[in-house]
Amino acid sequence: MDTFEIKTITPVHIGSGRFLQSKIEYVFGKENIGVVDEAKVLNLIGEDKVQKWVNSIEQGQGLVAFLHGLGIKPSVKQISSRSIAYQCEVDTAKNLLNLKEQIYNGQGLPYMPGSSIKGAIRSAIYNSEIRKSDKIINSNDLYERDRLRGSVLEKKLFGRDPNHDVFRFLQIGDAYFETNSTVAINMVNINIVQNHKAIFDSSKNQLVEAIGKNKNANFNMKLNIAGMDSNFKYNSIKEFPSAFNSFKSLLMFRT
Repeated sequence: MDTFEIKTITPVHIGSGRFLQSKIEYVFGKENIGVVDEAKVLNLIGEDKVQKWVNSIEQGQGLVAFLHGLGIKPSVKQISSRSIAYQCEVDTAKNLLNLKEQIYNGQGLPYMPGSSIKGAIRSAIYNSEIRKSDKIINSNDLYERDRLRGSVLEKKLFGRDPNHDVFRFLQIGDAYFETNSTVAINMVNINIVQNHKAIFDSSKNQLVEAIGKNKNANFNMKLNIAGMDSNFKYNSIKEFPSAFNSFKSLLMFRT
């Protein structure tokens, strides 16, 4: 496999599926958010206070307020496993603002799965190829195209099923970023309403942890040339997109 470097040009969120509860599973500091480390909290309060801690959670009391009630005034670092830098204005008075967590590996590093990187490359090539295709329809029918023809065109370009999909010959590893590479950003919904100028719906704001802008990581990538040659020989896949000619052509595509 060859090693490549990836750099984020905007914050990138790939979720773990976990939502952290405000002031209980994460706390606000002056410059960052701290994700609560239960072991550190336990060391501060002692085992005899565990039930009081549980009761405070059930009552919706914030962790910092609970600790202050015990006469303990720790720094954010003293009760956190990691910190997340602010990249937005956050109303720390809101108790119901949950944090959508970035995916991490077992060593505590935020990362982009290889499948996500491959999906981005696939989308870029798809958009490029579809614009060259004679199957393009009128732009007024874009929604109809996506709904009815998207899967058909994708199968035409990349293969009729997983066993004949050209992207199975592209192997991509995960990209691991450094510790504390994440930021907290506000995600808002886009709600497009006909004849309505405002498209941003701020009523359902979501606090999201994302890999920050201008962060670098390495990942491995391989084009399985031998597998591609074998398919040509047995005519399993008749044609590959021009992007599969080399890594250089593969990475020239943009969405």
